[in-house]
Amino acid sequence: YPVPALRVTVEFYDFFGKLLLLRTGTPVPTSLGPGDTATLSLSTPTLEAARQTRYRVQYGGGPPRHARP
Repeated sequence: YPVPALRVTVEFYDFFGKLLLLRTGTPVPTSLGPGDTATLSLSTPTLEAARQTRYRVQYGGGPPRHARP
C-alpha cells in the first residue's frame, strides 16, 4: 500500500545513553508507493561524544478502508 506521509527522527546518544542531539526531517519524496525509496538529508554538528544513533520513522496511511454497503 502507498505511504502518504513520512517523517524521520535521528537521535544521537553518548556512551551512557544520554540524548545529545535530536533532528527531525522529511524525506524526499514525502510519500512512497510500493517499491519506492526516499532520501533524507540532515545537517548535524560534529559530536565527539556520540556513540549510538537511533532512527525513528513515522508514517501515515495504511490499507485503504472499504466502505460498507
